[in-house]
Amino acid sequence: MRFRIGTILWAFALLAAAMSTFGLLGILCAFLVVLSWALVFERKYPSTEQVFFLLILSAILFFSFVVSSVPFAQSSARHQACRTNLEEIGRALLKYQEQFPLSPENWRADLLPFLLENSRSSLALSGVAAMAFQCPEDTRSAKNFASYFAIVDPHSPWTGSTNSLAGLPDGPANTILLLETHNHNVAWTSSKNLSFEEAVEVLCGQNRCHWREGRLLERPTWVCNVLFADGKVRSLNMPLTREFAVALLTADGGEVIDPGEFERLSHPEFDYKKVYALSLFAALLLLPLLKLIGRHKERKGLAAI
Repeated sequence: MRFRIGTILWAFALLAAAMSTFGLLGILCAFLVVLSWALVFERKYPSTEQVFFLLILSAILFFSFVVSSVPFAQSSARHQACRTNLEEIGRALLKYQEQFPLSPENWRADLLPFLLENSRSSLALSGVAAMAFQCPEDTRSAKNFASYFAIVDPHSPWTGSTNSLAGLPDGPANTILLLETHNHNVAWTSSKNLSFEEAVEVLCGQNRCHWREGRLLERPTWVCNVLFADGKVRSLNMPLTREFAVALLTADGGEVIDPGEFERLSHPEFDYKKVYALSLFAALLLLPLLKLIGRHKERKGLAAI
Protein backbone atom coordinates (compact mmCIF):
# COMPACT_ATOMS: atom_id res chain seq x y z
CA MET A 1 0.00 0.00 0.00
CA ARG A 2 1.49 3.33 -1.09
CA PHE A 3 1.15 6.50 0.95
CA ARG A 4 1.53 9.90 -0.61
CA ILE A 5 2.82 12.97 1.23
CA GLY A 6 -0.70 14.43 1.27
CA THR A 7 -2.07 11.28 2.87
CA ILE A 8 0.61 11.28 5.56
CA LEU A 9 0.01 14.97 6.33
CA TRP A 10 -3.74 14.29 6.53
CA ALA A 11 -3.17 11.42 8.96
CA PHE A 12 -0.94 13.50 11.25
CA ALA A 13 -3.39 16.43 11.17
CA LEU A 14 -6.22 14.04 12.03
CA LEU A 15 -4.19 12.63 14.92
CA ALA A 16 -3.40 16.09 16.28
CA ALA A 17 -7.04 17.20 16.10
CA ALA A 18 -8.23 13.96 17.72
CA MET A 19 -5.77 14.26 20.63
CA SER A 20 -6.67 17.93 21.16
CA THR A 21 -10.33 16.92 21.40
CA PHE A 22 -10.26 13.55 23.20
CA GLY A 23 -6.82 13.44 24.83
CA LEU A 24 -4.91 10.16 24.64
CA LEU A 25 -8.09 8.41 23.55
CA GLY A 26 -7.78 10.41 20.33
CA ILE A 27 -4.88 8.19 19.23
CA LEU A 28 -7.16 5.16 19.02
CA CYS A 29 -9.96 7.21 17.49
CA ALA A 30 -7.68 8.59 14.74
CA PHE A 31 -6.27 5.12 14.07
CA LEU A 32 -9.74 3.64 13.54
CA VAL A 33 -10.72 6.48 11.21
CA VAL A 34 -7.56 6.03 9.13
CA LEU A 35 -8.07 2.26 9.07
CA SER A 36 -11.68 2.66 7.95
CA TRP A 37 -10.73 4.92 5.06
CA ALA A 38 -7.82 2.62 4.13
CA LEU A 39 -10.29 -0.24 3.75
CA VAL A 40 -12.53 1.93 1.59
CA PHE A 41 -9.70 2.86 -0.77
CA GLU A 42 -8.17 -0.61 -0.84
CA ARG A 43 -10.20 -1.35 -3.96
CA LYS A 44 -9.76 0.94 -6.92
CA TYR A 45 -13.49 1.20 -7.46
CA PRO A 46 -15.23 0.40 -4.18
CA SER A 47 -18.86 -0.50 -4.37
CA THR A 48 -21.51 1.92 -3.14
CA GLU A 49 -22.57 -0.55 -0.46
CA GLN A 50 -19.02 -0.87 0.86
CA VAL A 51 -18.54 2.90 1.02
CA PHE A 52 -21.88 3.43 2.74
CA PHE A 53 -21.19 0.72 5.31
CA LEU A 54 -17.72 2.00 6.19
CA LEU A 55 -18.88 5.61 6.44
CA ILE A 56 -21.61 4.56 8.85
CA LEU A 57 -19.03 2.56 10.80
CA SER A 58 -16.76 5.59 11.02
CA ALA A 59 -19.64 7.72 12.29
CA ILE A 60 -20.52 5.12 14.93
CA LEU A 61 -16.91 4.92 16.07
CA PHE A 62 -16.66 8.70 16.21
CA PHE A 63 -19.76 9.18 18.36
CA SER A 64 -18.83 6.22 20.56
CA PHE A 65 -15.55 7.86 21.45
CA VAL A 66 -17.30 11.19 22.01
CA VAL A 67 -19.56 9.58 24.58
CA SER A 68 -16.82 7.51 26.22
CA SER A 69 -14.51 10.52 26.58
CA VAL A 70 -16.96 12.42 28.79
CA PRO A 71 -15.63 12.14 32.38
CA PHE A 72 -18.87 13.15 34.15
CA ALA A 73 -16.78 14.64 37.00
CA GLN A 74 -19.72 16.74 38.28
CA SER A 75 -21.83 13.62 38.82
CA SER A 76 -19.11 11.50 40.43
CA ALA A 77 -20.16 9.76 43.62
CA ARG A 78 -17.49 11.30 45.81
CA HIS A 79 -18.16 14.85 44.65
CA GLN A 80 -21.89 14.38 45.18
CA ALA A 81 -21.21 12.97 48.65
CA CYS A 82 -19.36 16.19 49.54
CA ARG A 83 -22.32 18.28 48.40
CA THR A 84 -24.74 16.01 50.24
CA ASN A 85 -22.77 16.37 53.47
CA LEU A 86 -22.87 20.14 53.18
CA GLU A 87 -26.60 20.15 52.36
CA GLU A 88 -27.36 18.04 55.43
CA ILE A 89 -25.20 20.28 57.60
CA GLY A 90 -27.07 23.28 56.19
CA ARG A 91 -30.47 21.85 57.09
CA ALA A 92 -29.25 21.05 60.60
CA LEU A 93 -27.79 24.55 61.01
CA LEU A 94 -31.09 26.17 60.05
CA LYS A 95 -32.88 24.07 62.68
CA TYR A 96 -30.19 24.83 65.26
CA GLN A 97 -30.38 28.56 64.58
CA GLU A 98 -34.09 28.58 65.31
CA GLN A 99 -33.25 27.78 68.95
CA PHE A 100 -29.74 29.10 69.53
CA PRO A 101 -27.59 31.95 68.19
CA LEU A 102 -24.83 30.90 65.81
CA SER A 103 -21.38 30.78 67.34
CA PRO A 104 -18.23 29.35 65.72
CA GLU A 105 -17.13 27.91 69.06
CA ASN A 106 -17.55 24.09 68.85
CA TRP A 107 -20.38 24.43 66.34
CA ARG A 108 -19.79 20.95 64.90
CA ALA A 109 -20.24 19.21 68.26
CA ASP A 110 -23.24 21.40 69.12
CA LEU A 111 -24.83 20.52 65.79
CA LEU A 112 -24.71 16.74 66.21
CA PRO A 113 -28.11 16.35 67.96
CA PHE A 114 -29.67 18.20 65.02
CA LEU A 115 -27.61 16.42 62.40
CA LEU A 116 -27.96 12.83 63.50
CA GLU A 117 -30.31 10.95 65.80
CA ASN A 118 -27.64 9.13 67.80
CA SER A 119 -26.17 10.49 70.98
CA ARG A 120 -23.01 12.55 70.78
CA SER A 121 -20.88 9.99 72.61
CA SER A 122 -21.90 7.04 70.43
CA LEU A 123 -21.33 9.09 67.31
CA ALA A 124 -17.84 10.01 68.41
CA LEU A 125 -17.03 6.36 69.08
CA SER A 126 -18.45 5.07 65.81
CA GLY A 127 -16.82 7.70 63.64
CA VAL A 128 -20.09 8.65 61.96
CA ALA A 129 -19.71 12.24 63.08
CA ALA A 130 -16.29 12.52 61.47
CA MET A 131 -17.73 11.24 58.18
CA ALA A 132 -20.43 13.89 58.30
CA PHE A 133 -17.91 16.72 58.58
CA GLN A 134 -15.32 15.44 56.09
CA CYS A 135 -15.61 15.57 52.32
CA PRO A 136 -14.81 12.14 50.80
CA GLU A 137 -12.74 13.90 48.13
CA ASP A 138 -10.56 15.56 50.76
CA THR A 139 -8.03 12.75 50.56
CA ARG A 140 -5.12 14.98 51.53
CA SER A 141 -6.49 15.48 55.06
CA ALA A 142 -6.12 12.82 57.71
CA LYS A 143 -9.04 10.74 58.96
CA ASN A 144 -11.37 12.51 61.41
CA PHE A 145 -10.35 15.91 60.04
CA ALA A 146 -12.93 18.49 58.97
CA SER A 147 -13.54 19.86 55.47
CA TYR A 148 -16.27 22.41 56.29
CA PHE A 149 -15.51 25.63 58.14
CA ALA A 150 -17.26 28.70 59.48
CA ILE A 151 -15.84 32.19 58.90
CA VAL A 152 -14.80 33.93 62.12
CA ASP A 153 -15.27 37.66 61.61
CA PRO A 154 -17.46 40.42 63.10
CA HIS A 155 -19.08 40.91 59.68
CA SER A 156 -19.92 37.23 59.11
CA PRO A 157 -23.17 35.51 60.21
CA TRP A 158 -21.17 33.74 62.96
CA THR A 159 -21.20 36.59 65.46
CA GLY A 160 -23.15 34.85 68.20
CA SER A 161 -25.74 37.62 68.14
CA THR A 162 -27.59 36.88 64.92
CA ASN A 163 -31.22 36.24 65.79
CA SER A 164 -32.34 35.19 62.32
CA LEU A 165 -30.42 34.25 59.20
CA ALA A 166 -33.39 35.37 57.16
CA GLY A 167 -32.83 38.90 58.44
CA LEU A 168 -29.20 39.27 57.32
CA PRO A 169 -28.71 42.76 55.82
CA ASP A 170 -27.14 41.44 52.60
CA GLY A 171 -29.70 38.64 52.32
CA PRO A 172 -29.20 34.96 53.22
CA ALA A 173 -28.96 33.94 49.55
CA ASN A 174 -25.92 36.22 49.10
CA THR A 175 -24.04 35.39 52.32
CA ILE A 176 -21.75 32.39 52.77
CA LEU A 177 -22.37 30.40 55.95
CA LEU A 178 -19.89 27.54 55.52
CA LEU A 179 -16.95 27.03 53.20
CA GLU A 180 -15.45 23.75 52.05
CA THR A 181 -11.68 23.55 51.84
CA HIS A 182 -9.30 20.62 51.64
CA ASN A 183 -5.96 19.84 53.25
CA HIS A 184 -6.62 22.17 56.19
CA ASN A 185 -5.71 19.48 58.77
CA VAL A 186 -8.13 20.48 61.52
CA ALA A 187 -9.90 17.81 63.59
CA TRP A 188 -13.69 17.91 63.41
CA THR A 189 -13.79 18.22 67.21
CA SER A 190 -11.63 21.35 67.12
CA SER A 191 -13.07 24.84 67.52
CA LYS A 192 -10.68 26.19 64.88
CA ASN A 193 -12.31 27.67 61.79
CA LEU A 194 -11.27 30.13 59.07
CA SER A 195 -10.36 33.75 59.57
CA PHE A 196 -11.76 36.23 57.07
CA GLU A 197 -8.48 36.42 55.14
CA GLU A 198 -8.13 32.62 55.10
CA ALA A 199 -11.63 32.36 53.61
CA VAL A 200 -10.77 34.98 50.98
CA GLU A 201 -7.63 33.04 50.13
CA VAL A 202 -9.66 29.86 49.57
CA LEU A 203 -12.15 31.60 47.27
CA CYS A 204 -9.51 33.55 45.35
CA GLY A 205 -7.00 30.72 45.07
CA GLN A 206 -6.77 27.30 43.51
CA ASN A 207 -5.88 23.76 44.54
CA ARG A 208 -7.99 24.01 47.71
CA CYS A 209 -11.17 22.15 46.67
CA HIS A 210 -12.37 19.96 43.79
CA TRP A 211 -10.72 19.60 40.38
CA ARG A 212 -13.47 19.31 37.75
CA GLU A 213 -12.29 17.84 34.46
CA GLY A 214 -15.36 19.01 32.59
CA ARG A 215 -17.23 17.34 29.78
CA LEU A 216 -16.08 16.99 26.18
CA LEU A 217 -16.09 20.69 25.25
CA GLU A 218 -15.86 22.17 28.75
CA ARG A 219 -12.88 23.88 30.33
CA PRO A 220 -11.44 22.05 33.38
CA THR A 221 -11.41 24.17 36.53
CA TRP A 222 -11.22 24.18 40.32
CA VAL A 223 -14.60 24.14 42.06
CA CYS A 224 -15.45 25.00 45.66
CA ASN A 225 -18.64 23.95 47.47
CA VAL A 226 -20.14 26.69 49.64
CA LEU A 227 -23.21 26.76 51.88
CA PHE A 228 -25.24 29.97 51.86
CA ALA A 229 -27.30 31.23 54.77
CA ASP A 230 -30.54 30.25 53.00
CA GLY A 231 -29.45 26.60 53.10
CA LYS A 232 -28.52 26.35 49.42
CA VAL A 233 -25.26 24.73 48.35
CA ARG A 234 -23.46 26.00 45.25
CA SER A 235 -20.36 24.72 43.47
CA LEU A 236 -18.54 27.86 42.37
CA ASN A 237 -15.77 27.97 39.78
CA MET A 238 -12.49 29.18 41.24
CA PRO A 239 -10.82 31.57 41.51
CA LEU A 240 -13.18 34.41 42.41
CA THR A 241 -12.16 38.03 42.36
CA ARG A 242 -11.33 39.43 45.79
CA GLU A 243 -14.15 41.97 45.52
CA PHE A 244 -16.74 39.27 44.84
CA ALA A 245 -15.33 36.98 47.56
CA VAL A 246 -15.55 39.77 50.16
CA ALA A 247 -19.14 40.50 49.10
CA LEU A 248 -20.13 36.85 49.66
CA LEU A 249 -18.35 36.52 53.00
CA THR A 250 -19.79 39.64 54.66
CA ALA A 251 -23.35 39.71 55.98
CA ASP A 252 -23.61 43.50 56.23
CA GLY A 253 -21.38 44.89 53.49
CA GLY A 254 -24.26 46.35 51.51
CA GLU A 255 -23.08 44.88 48.19
CA VAL A 256 -25.61 44.23 45.43
CA ILE A 257 -24.96 40.86 43.80
CA ASP A 258 -26.32 40.00 40.38
CA PRO A 259 -28.06 36.57 40.49
CA GLY A 260 -26.73 35.92 37.00
CA GLU A 261 -23.21 35.92 38.43
CA PHE A 262 -24.06 32.83 40.46
CA GLU A 263 -25.33 31.09 37.34
CA ARG A 264 -22.15 31.94 35.47
CA LEU A 265 -19.92 30.68 38.28
CA SER A 266 -21.98 27.53 38.85
CA HIS A 267 -21.70 26.24 35.29
CA PRO A 268 -18.59 25.08 33.42
CA GLU A 269 -17.23 27.26 30.64
CA PHE A 270 -16.84 26.17 27.04
CA ASP A 271 -13.27 25.40 26.01
CA TYR A 272 -13.22 27.01 22.57
CA LYS A 273 -9.90 25.38 21.73
CA LYS A 274 -11.63 22.02 21.99
CA VAL A 275 -14.55 23.34 19.92
CA TYR A 276 -12.15 24.33 17.15
CA ALA A 277 -10.26 21.03 17.44
CA LEU A 278 -13.50 19.05 17.19
CA SER A 279 -14.57 21.04 14.13
CA LEU A 280 -11.19 20.37 12.49
CA PHE A 281 -11.39 16.69 13.36
CA ALA A 282 -14.85 16.40 11.79
CA ALA A 283 -13.64 18.17 8.63
CA LEU A 284 -10.57 15.92 8.33
CA LEU A 285 -12.73 12.87 8.99
CA LEU A 286 -14.84 13.66 5.93
CA LEU A 287 -12.05 15.02 3.71
CA PRO A 288 -11.30 11.69 1.96
CA LEU A 289 -14.92 11.69 0.82
CA LEU A 290 -13.98 14.29 -1.84
CA LYS A 291 -11.46 11.90 -3.36
CA LEU A 292 -13.99 9.11 -3.18
CA ILE A 293 -16.52 11.21 -5.09
CA GLY A 294 -13.88 11.88 -7.74
CA ARG A 295 -13.26 8.17 -8.15
CA HIS A 296 -16.97 7.55 -8.43
CA LYS A 297 -17.23 10.10 -11.25
CA GLU A 298 -14.22 8.52 -12.95
CA ARG A 299 -15.88 5.11 -12.81
CA LYS A 300 -19.06 6.49 -14.35
CA GLY A 301 -17.02 8.14 -17.10
CA LEU A 302 -15.27 4.88 -17.98
CA ALA A 303 -18.57 3.03 -17.95
CA ALA A 304 -20.01 5.49 -20.46
CA ILE A 305 -17.19 4.86 -22.99
